This record gives sequence, structure tokens and C-alpha cells, in this order.
Amino acid sequence: MCGCSTVRFAYDNADAYLRWKAGSYLDLQDADAEELDDRIDEFHAWHRKNALPKYVTLANEASQRFADGLSRQDLVWGYDSVRGQAQESLRKAADLAAPLLDRLEDWVGKLTQAQIQRAREFAERAPLVDQLRDGDRRRLQKDVMAIVRAREARTRLAERIANWERGRDPAYVAALDAWREQYFAMLMDIDRSLTPEQRARAQAHMRRYAEDFEALAGR
Repeated sequence: MCGCSTVRFAYDNADAYLRWKAGSYLDLQDADAEELDDRIDEFHAWHRKNALPKYVTLANEASQRFADGLSRQDLVWGYDSVRGQAQESLRKAADLAAPLLDRLEDWVGKLTQAQIQRAREFAERAPLVDQLRDGDRRRLQKDVMAIVRAREARTRLAERIANWERGRDPAYVAALDAWREQYFAMLMDIDRSLTPEQRARAQAHMRRYAEDFEALAGR
């Protein structure tokens, strides 16, 4: 692994993870298992060729937007961009999107006490959505398995997965909206308090992601 970033290592081994994850839902044997392997390989090749170049562009633009300080419009752009890329990949792969929140110190380095306190305030005030999120995951899983068992995957599965939000509990939608607004407010407050060194560190992270995506796309 020497010289290989975590992103590149994880991406190059994502096919093995997808096989393991699929096996937790479906018991596939012989020809079916071989077909699954072929389809995962096909998706991985598609993602490398089609999705990763877009990630390069997004990561570079994020770095540029971050340079002069974030606006709410920048946060909405980032949120919508991630959702858009997730939807495109979900339509192709029928998988679920990754969590949105990363650890702040991984991005900007050691936080000041004021920044830590602001993050704590967000954690304390933000709506609790874990139980609702789990129910939503099980709702989507139930829909997907019903489609598979009805042997309608070819005609219905991609559209259902790509529109994973359809049919959500209104209470969950409201909680997510409230959570997102408070999350954006926290990010804006912390962004305004960043030191030049913290901002430079976060920008460097974004540039490294762009470099990783570009390197992976070229393989």
C-alpha cells in the first residue's frame, strides 16, 4: 500500500466489497454468481470511465469555491452535485449513497475550542434522524427485494433505485430538511472562523481527491 492513497486503494477493491454486500442480500450460486461478478466488473469499468472524470471536475471546482470562503449557494451546489452523481451511479449500480458528514479535523486539522463548540452545538440541536433513516433504508430494501422476486428487475430496478427518495415518510423528509439547514449553518460559521492554514489544508485535501480520481479514471 506504500504510495497508494486510501481513496485509490478502496476504489481498486470496491468490486470485492460489492460482491460481499450483494451476498448479504441474495443467495446466488453457480451461473447466477458468475453473472453477478460480470455485472459488477461492468459497473466498475463504467464508473471508472464515466463517473470519475466528473468527480475530478467537481473536486477541482470545490477547491476553487472554498478558496475565498463558502457561501450558502456553494453549499447547495456541493450538496446537489453529490446527490446528482450518486443518482447517476445508483441508476447504473443500484447501490446506496455514502454518508454526507466527514470528520472536520480530517479536512482542516486541529480545531479551535470555538470551532469544536460550534460542532457540538450542531450535534446537540440537529434533529435525530437515525431511527427514521433506518426505517427508510428498510423501506427501500423491501421495495427492491419485491422487484427482484417478481423478476421485474430489468424493467423496474434501475428507476426505483435512482429515485430512492420516492415514497419517503413525510416526517423523515421534514427531519432531513431541518438537519440540512442546521448543517449548512454550522459549516458557514466554521468556514468564517477558519485560519489560513486550516483553509489551505482543506483545499489540499480537495486537490488530492481530484488527483486520485484522475489517476483512477486513467487506469
